Amino acid sequence: MSKPLVFLHTSPAHVATFDALLAEVAPDVTARHLVDEDVLRQARDGGRLTAEMQQQVSRDIHELTDGGAAVILCTCSTIGGCAESYTGTQGSTILRVDRPMARRAVELGRRIILAATLASTLQPTAELIRDEAARAGKEIELIEVLCNGAWAKFEQGDREGYFAAIAEALREPAQQADVIVLAQASMAGVEPVAADAGIRIPVLSSPRLGLEAALAVLRQSQHSQEKSMDQSPITPADIEADPSIISEAVELPGGEQALLRPLTRNDAGMLGRYFLSLSDDTKRRYGPHPFDQATADQLCAETNYADTVRMLMTTGSGSDEQVIAYFILVLGVWDADRERYATLNMPLSAATDCTLAPSVADAYQSRGVGNIIMQQVIATARRLGKTRMVLWGGVQATNARAKNFYTKYGFQHVGDFESPPGRNNHDMIMALA
Repeated sequence: MSKPLVFLHTSPAHVATFDALLAEVAPDVTARHLVDEDVLRQARDGGRLTAEMQQQVSRDIHELTDGGAAVILCTCSTIGGCAESYTGTQGSTILRVDRPMARRAVELGRRIILAATLASTLQPTAELIRDEAARAGKEIELIEVLCNGAWAKFEQGDREGYFAAIAEALREPAQQADVIVLAQASMAGVEPVAADAGIRIPVLSSPRLGLEAALAVLRQSQHSQEKSMDQSPITPADIEADPSIISEAVELPGGEQALLRPLTRNDAGMLGRYFLSLSDDTKRRYGPHPFDQATADQLCAETNYADTVRMLMTTGSGSDEQVIAYFILVLGVWDADRERYATLNMPLSAATDCTLAPSVADAYQSRGVGNIIMQQVIATARRLGKTRMVLWGGVQATNARAKNFYTKYGFQHVGDFESPPGRNNHDMIMALA
């Protein structure tokens, strides 16, 4: 039985909104809803999320993951960041509804109006848009507009008055901007009335874009679940003879098509361009080898599946094909890792253990690429007879996003070490059996 899509709301009004949208775009998908009004009420009254409120969001998500959710879509922008960073899940993907919208806004223009009817929503949504701009390497100007008085109409059930009040508040600022972002899902009804208010720039809301991203992840999860049923053993020689046995065409959240496949000897140019495109921050967090053209040339020339399976995720085809992720699955363990684990009374064996080192292009981080990669690499490692997986050189203690991601997939923090001196790292390992 397939795991469901579950919505986490802070207003009961969103249940009907997303049910209607789901019936339109994916009538074959069933969903469940959890509504927690108290969190938003408290955040609105206090102007921010407190530690107690964040704990409540964590309890909500824990309840949903325990209930078997495959994908959890948080529809509240105020708690979206908190939900997205939750670390206690295994087998569930948590998405915030407004991230695809923020990404689209950055693509459309530099001057972005951020409109909200609740002050508590402005800061988390502004941080999200700036994060997407940084990933895209773009400079933006945010113009915040708080539509005073509109929320009272929403609470009174006056939807037409609510949308009209927002449109009126945006009419003048829109003349000086490139795109409008509606920070709350409840504001989506402004899109069809914007033109009547004299607004001539794109108006973006989160429900449809967020749901489409969640559906893409859900379908990929279901596909991976079906594919994982094939547990037939393979060997490195099998991969050498037919790389397609671990290749897979995938759909990314947002609908973009990608291909997951082994590295070949003809990929040096494309791999080098990927290496050189990465930000300094991404490069600093990756340890196995340098990111330059010379390294790309050497890796492709020395391709050998007997001890290391190097994988690419690419988009486009022919001359337009580009690498958006690169990861290494070592069919064994490195001496430095083996020595550290031995001091933890956890001896590693090249026969049964493997080592992982993934990287994702900056523009594709936090877009579901890592989830797709992990599902594939775990399945491949199992088929190759591996029973445990360690992270190559551990993970930097300051890399909270990576630690949360690995924890979600079952990696356990088992030790600490410094490398180079003064920089703390965590050793993490997961059981595959």
